[in-house]
Amino acid sequence: MPVIKTGNGYTFDSFVVTDANRTAFEKAKQFAENADSKPLAIFGGTATGKTHQLYAVKNAIEQNSPDLKVILTTTADMVSDLTNIISSAQFEFNAERINQRKDLLHKSQQLCWKLMHDADFDIDAFKSYYKDVWTYFGKYIGLFDMDREDLRIVCYLNRIDTMLHCKTPIGLKSCEWNTCILFTHALIYTISSHDYTAYRGGFYDRIRILKRSNRIYYR
Repeated sequence: MPVIKTGNGYTFDSFVVTDANRTAFEKAKQFAENADSKPLAIFGGTATGKTHQLYAVKNAIEQNSPDLKVILTTTADMVSDLTNIISSAQFEFNAERINQRKDLLHKSQQLCWKLMHDADFDIDAFKSYYKDVWTYFGKYIGLFDMDREDLRIVCYLNRIDTMLHCKTPIGLKSCEWNTCILFTHALIYTISSHDYTAYRGGFYDRIRILKRSNRIYYR
């Protein structure tokens, strides 16, 4: 945050007190003597001593408490800094989301491939995949916040669900097989509550849904 460094010469002793600013002067001086008190707000027109008193407060606090540092800034600079901080945090948040989504898509493809080619099905790998999908959608996806790449993950979930119903994967016991089906259903049902458009199609990739003039079309 930009710091206004000038104003060291502004003190309460050099301030010209008048009947118009006496109350503000006394309140500012009390605030400087006890910075832990209630917040101070000074209002007034141009050239009424607002800037002088703010610097006087700053200088008095730093003189009385050398371990404290008072920062003076403008509203424009403060808003600009907050905007930059939020934008930076949002960028990092989106970058993390994209990386996790790529990893999920890769795991989804691997899981589908194993089911399609009757490869050994690792129950621990499925548990890890289930946890990753649950964490991803719980952290990043809100109402109407699902995009095309997120729907690809959901489409893979439906393929996994379909293939699990067709036959027991190699390497799984019957109880483990039923557990995988149950967990997959739980994922699909929970994610469906996030987005109305995706929910209307049940997340099945054989159904595409288009929104046109507030109508739902299936094809």
